[in-house]
Amino acid sequence: IELNANHKNYPQKLKKIKQFKTNNAFKDDFRQNSLMKDYRKKNAKSEKVKLNKLTEEQLNQRITKLQNRSTQSSSLVQEDLNRKNVIQKHQKRTYYRLFNIHKTNKNWEQATIVAEKLYQLSPNDSKGLILLKRSYIRTKNWNKLVELSRNRYNAKPTFWAGLSLMSVIEKAYIKSGSGSIQEALNIGNTLLEKNKENTANQIKISMMMAHHYIASKSYDNALNI
Repeated sequence: IELNANHKNYPQKLKKIKQFKTNNAFKDDFRQNSLMKDYRKKNAKSEKVKLNKLTEEQLNQRITKLQNRSTQSSSLVQEDLNRKNVIQKHQKRTYYRLFNIHKTNKNWEQATIVAEKLYQLSPNDSKGLILLKRSYIRTKNWNKLVELSRNRYNAKPTFWAGLSLMSVIEKAYIKSGSGSIQEALNIGNTLLEKNKENTANQIKISMMMAHHYIASKSYDNALNI
């Protein structure tokens, strides 16, 4: 194995290679992990092929079966946790497939129900969050879209969560006339205060606030932002 001596991670990589060459236990562990990764990839691919062949009714039956299995508990805490994680992965894949069926059939009401269940199952799954947001947009459920973004921002008031909420509030205001642009502007002012030292973030926030002023026809404020 040849390494680039000028690379910043050269010392760490060199150390790992020396470990690999001299430590049999390290070699065995490395090989086992590699085999396990290959197995998981093949297993995921095989399951995807299997799910693609199932009907909507069969997918719903599979979800019910998985939900029943997830309620069963084991006497060993770690074993129970591992089993539930595996079941959750199967549930997510099944929900993804069911969502795609409704999307293909342009049945966005049912797709939204599936997306909500998927989000409830795994709130930190970014793919599930995107599907739910798209579903709310497709069904023009602006209030739920704003509520979703607001809850995420309140739970974790990061820069990107705040910017996302501002964008969603403006979209709901333009599309349906609902919501309050002032709420978005208040969030913008809070973010500006928190990002005093970050010029790039301040520019992003200011541009978003300018859009809000234009949406509410406060053109003078948009020019002065």
